[in-house]
Amino acid sequence: MILQFVSADNLLAKGLKDLLRSLGISLVHYTDPIKAMDNLRETGPKIILYSLQDFPRHWKIMMRFLKEDLGKSQVIFILFSREKPDVEEADKAVFLGVNALIQYQGNAESLARQVKDIYARYGAFENDGEPVYLWETGDTPLGFLFRHPIQQFLIPGRLTRLEKLHGVFKPENRLDILQLEAGQTLTNCSLFIENQSVFLDCLILSNTGQLLLEFQNPCEKTCEAIGSKLRGLALT
Repeated sequence: MILQFVSADNLLAKGLKDLLRSLGISLVHYTDPIKAMDNLRETGPKIILYSLQDFPRHWKIMMRFLKEDLGKSQVIFILFSREKPDVEEADKAVFLGVNALIQYQGNAESLARQVKDIYARYGAFENDGEPVYLWETGDTPLGFLFRHPIQQFLIPGRLTRLEKLHGVFKPENRLDILQLEAGQTLTNCSLFIENQSVFLDCLILSNTGQLLLEFQNPCEKTCEAIGSKLRGLALT
């Protein structure tokens, strides 16, 4: 697995490279964010670790490039900062799809461990051969309810993993989803999140006893609720 490291700190790059190698992660270092973007397809990283202080503007351009050209859900994007980021910057990062924002306190071992922990908190679910990475939703999984698209009975359960436009649904009874297939649309689903109920339509991407769902054009209220939940996960 390849991690693309975008930072002007050569010493940190060397330390991380040695530490991550033992975890089966190969680090590719770029001191030029434009060159890093140019080589994204060639490098094919599963993780991008980007220095917020070294290149404070280019990470937004890279996020847009990932989203528009490569499919953001296939890459875990981590910003690290030597200073505690302010709330406005954290909001902007979550809005643009950054997976985690962590503080670097001068210890390469601690940074490597944080990267490992973040990756471990994600589950990789295959969609047409490509992985979609989603956060574990924590100790209080999100309640989720919808009607069977054909038989119309209610199917309760919870979202155990979450990403801006994806979720993994675990039903209370797996028999309820036995006949559901990839490509079917679930309409007017109820998601209980951030002390409120929001509604959305979902496309089933896969059924392995749990449903990998893609959220279809969620409204502003739903996006805000999901963004707030992801912000809490990313900053813990």
